[in-house]
Amino acid sequence: MKLIFSLLFSTLVLVACAKIPTQNLDATKNNAKTFNQDIADCQLAYPEQNSDVHYKQWISCMELKGWR
Repeated sequence: MKLIFSLLFSTLVLVACAKIPTQNLDATKNNAKTFNQDIADCQLAYPEQNSDVHYKQWISCMELKGWR
């Protein structure tokens, strides 16, 4: 049972990671430097937690910054 739960949880985490936005609506901000700055800001605002909720928070934070 623990193994199944662990695999399911790992799969959910990977799906959440795959959905981090990478395209900005503003063409001038749509570059690697701005992306790295924005994701670093989001990671500072929402530090990693054992529950992996931080991935969802990072995605929401990036969406607020204009990334889709």
